[in-house]
Amino acid sequence: MLREARALAAVRHPNCVRVFDIVQDPDGLALVMEYIEGASLSETVLKNGLIDDKLAARLWLNMADALAAAHDRGVLHRDVKPSNVIVDNQGTAHLIDFGIARSKGDSTLTATGMMVGTPDFLAPETARGETASPASDSWQLAATVSYALTGHPPRGSRENPISSLMAAAQGEPITKLPQNSAHARLLLSAMDPEPRRRPTLAQVRGQLSQFLDQAGMSKEGPVTRIISKPTPPPTKHMPM
Repeated sequence: MLREARALAAVRHPNCVRVFDIVQDPDGLALVMEYIEGASLSETVLKNGLIDDKLAARLWLNMADALAAAHDRGVLHRDVKPSNVIVDNQGTAHLIDFGIARSKGDSTLTATGMMVGTPDFLAPETARGETASPASDSWQLAATVSYALTGHPPRGSRENPISSLMAAAQGEPITKLPQNSAHARLLLSAMDPEPRRRPTLAQVRGQLSQFLDQAGMSKEGPVTRIISKPTPPPTKHMPM
């Protein structure tokens, strides 16, 4: 935990949660982190509705910048998902919960074959227990942005976490891509099953910056505006 705190405390970015201190009490060690008042992206989408392409580009770029700042310090997030993006009361997005983040090169922190993360938003290689990388974080960020545009995980929903994990590990096709989005092609490329074929985070940031420039929109500002609420998955009834 001390190693993790030092790595996270070195990250400085306005869209990334800050770690201020580490303290010891009778129950053990505790991280002192920035408190961000707001709601998760998943809650925001379910309550207020989907976001449009311009706001999706801003969200994607802000979170990509935050991840890049962490990667520059040798920190991988490894659990990027809609519930780990907090939208504050001004609509600004913040990447939180580096609780399972690990410093690159610190082999004592992660056992071989250990899988961490959430199945619906896991990159295929991470679901298979392979070594995580910046490309894995980038895949999961693209999946998170896709969710904000569609209201669904990119591979669709499964009946249980094991089914979701198997779908992720097998690299099942992306079935819930926002077809009418200007970002559809970039999302599909960023969620390629093969990490080496994905655009780098720097390339993704470059394309998004160009998109926002052409739209006459700055990268700073709120990332939410009501478009339409996502369609809930059908309810399944178990036979009696």
